[in-house]
Amino acid sequence: MLTPIPTRLVALCNTLYPNLDISAWILPIEKMATISPALEQWLHTDELTQLSSYTFEKRQREWLAGRICSKKALQHFLQSNSTTTPPSHASAKVGSKESGQPFFKQIDSVPPPFPRLSITHSHGYAAALVTTVHCGIDIQLPADNLHRVKDHFCTAEEERQLQQSLPEQDKITQLTLLWAGKEALKKMLSHQGIPGFLALQLQRISCPDQNNTILTFCRSGNSQSSFPVATTTLNSGYGLAIACLRHSPQTLPTSTM
Repeated sequence: MLTPIPTRLVALCNTLYPNLDISAWILPIEKMATISPALEQWLHTDELTQLSSYTFEKRQREWLAGRICSKKALQHFLQSNSTTTPPSHASAKVGSKESGQPFFKQIDSVPPPFPRLSITHSHGYAAALVTTVHCGIDIQLPADNLHRVKDHFCTAEEERQLQQSLPEQDKITQLTLLWAGKEALKKMLSHQGIPGFLALQLQRISCPDQNNTILTFCRSGNSQSSFPVATTTLNSGYGLAIACLRHSPQTLPTSTM
C-alpha cells in the first residue's frame, strides 16, 4: 500500500543532485484503510485534533495520506542518515507555514540539520519527499482539464519543445509532466516567494532513458540560473516530479532520444 518512489527516479535524482540523500513515498488514497483509531499511531496529538476539524471525508483522507507518507519518508531518511534511533511516527509533527509549505517541527532527539519536507496529492494518490535541502514533489493525474488551462502554465514555445523532445508521449502526458515539473519547482523555490507557472520557463528537455525525463527550467528573465527537475510517468499514468536545490551547477545526463 505504502511504497517508495520508483528506483529509476531515485537513480536520476542521485545524478541530478549528487551527495544528496532523499526519501520519498507514495500512497494510493483509495486503497487506504478507512480512517480509524488504528491510524492514530501515525499522528501527533495536535495532528489528531487537526484531522478531526475536517468535515469532509475526502479532505480527511487526503490530509491523512500526506501525513502518513511524510512520517514514513522521515523514518526511512533518518534510518539511512543518522545514528540516532528514529522517533515514533506519533512523536513527529508536521506543521504548515503561512504559505502552506509543510515542515517538520523540531524533535530534540534528532540532531541538526533537521530534514525538509514536501507533500503532494492528486485525486487518488499522495506522496511526500524528505531531504536536507529545499525541495518539492508533485504528483499529477493526466486529466483532460490540463488542455483547458494550458495557457496558464504552458507557453507556445514550451509546447513545441515537448512535442519535439517527447514525440512518443501523447499530448496529455507531455502536459502532465510539465505541470508536475513546474509545481515541484514552485514548491522548492517557495522559501524565496512562490513564482507563477509562467515565471518558470522550460529551457531544455533531456531523456536519459525511456522511463525518465529531465525538465530544466529558469526563472523568467534569468537564463543564467537553471533548475533541473526529475520527472517520470508512473504505471498508473500519473506524472511524478522531484526538484531539489543544488549548491553548484552539475553536468546533466545526455539525451538518448
